[in-house]
Amino acid sequence: MSGARMGPRCIVPVMLALLMAGPAGAGAARAEAGKMPFYQGKRVNFLIGTASGSSADILARVIARYLGKYVPGEPRIVPQNMPGAGSITMMNHLYNVSERDGTAMGIVVGGVYMRHIFDRRGIRHKLEEMIPIYNPEGGGAVIYAGAHLGLKEPRDIVKVKRPVAFGFQSPEGNSAMLGQAGFTMLGVPYRGISGYKGSHDLIIAVERGELDAGWNTPGAYQTLIKPKIEAGLMVPVFQSGLWRPQGNAIVPDPSVPGVPTFDALYRQINGKDPSGPLWDAWFMPLISYARYTIFFPPAVPQAAIDAMTAGLEAMCADPQFQSDIRRIELDPKCYLRQEARAITEASSRAPAEAVKALKALLPARP
Repeated sequence: MSGARMGPRCIVPVMLALLMAGPAGAGAARAEAGKMPFYQGKRVNFLIGTASGSSADILARVIARYLGKYVPGEPRIVPQNMPGAGSITMMNHLYNVSERDGTAMGIVVGGVYMRHIFDRRGIRHKLEEMIPIYNPEGGGAVIYAGAHLGLKEPRDIVKVKRPVAFGFQSPEGNSAMLGQAGFTMLGVPYRGISGYKGSHDLIIAVERGELDAGWNTPGAYQTLIKPKIEAGLMVPVFQSGLWRPQGNAIVPDPSVPGVPTFDALYRQINGKDPSGPLWDAWFMPLISYARYTIFFPPAVPQAAIDAMTAGLEAMCADPQFQSDIRRIELDPKCYLRQEARAITEASSRAPAEAVKALKALLPARP
């Protein structure tokens, strides 16, 4: 809601009152002015750690359209792209350059958490000092295979006698980690092949037999992969499931019915639950799918945090905002305050054995 503005008829009586009241009257007026919303008349630079047109960019611009009217004081929310190194460039800027007065915040992709664990080159900020204030609902991955592998059902993946060519953008990516960890726990030999630009390229590569398996997000699975499954061109293998911060639980993603979660597939094949360091590590890339965290830099005033969180809370309850978020294949559920911090903490800390198990999946660096 907008703060009240003084018109000319109000200013004269106030000035007269100050002159007549002296210091005590001035103090009372300053106290009244102190009630002005923190963000009244301010501009907030909303840094986006990816290029224009990316999923994070689209989400950020939807948020920017709605958020300003819900934050007390109605600040201008101005999105600005700052791509580079998987959001690390933006995070470095937010930490080292941006003002720490509540007028700068930034949104990252989930892979930023994995970078802090596996590849800290170029990182010039302290994640634990940043202030997370928002996460949308997390997503996950669906691993699929080409029909040329001859699978009749997901569990047939263990019958493949040669290494499965599994494609991804980079081996440290969330979906790449989940696919590689899944194949390893199932005892499926595979060759990880990196360098693909995105999930569309993976689909084309699987269709022409260049790859045996790829991954996609649940939302894109519905529009891009499911029709090919129905046409007999592809077969689903497993879904990662969704992570819930309440109880640290993994649940099936309802948007991909009929695709078993990895743990369900593991039980079908082995008659027991998965366990061990790689299964413990499963939570790390999956939690990072609670992606697109919005951060404040360190030492931002509590008044700014409270006001921005109140705005995010009201925005997330707006049915039109929820509708727009669904259009970009995200769940409109928002994690705020302590839940957002819990996601960041869980994503950036992991048992040493789990980290070691995932690092063993990565190719040796030159």
